[in-house]
Amino acid sequence: MRFPTKEENMMMKAIKPYLDEHCKLKEDAPDEIKELAEKLRESFEDAACQHPF
Repeated sequence: MRFPTKEENMMMKAIKPYLDEHCKLKEDAPDEIKELAEKLRESFEDAACQHPF
């Protein structure tokens, strides 16, 4: 696994206030934050799939 990119770190900082105590996205999060969270999830998923086992 790789370290997060600068862009991914910025996304994480934007999403953090909208996470609950279980690190799940709150229902009342704005749509922009939900889209950002999905983009971040996809980015990490792609990074994990590229890992040479």
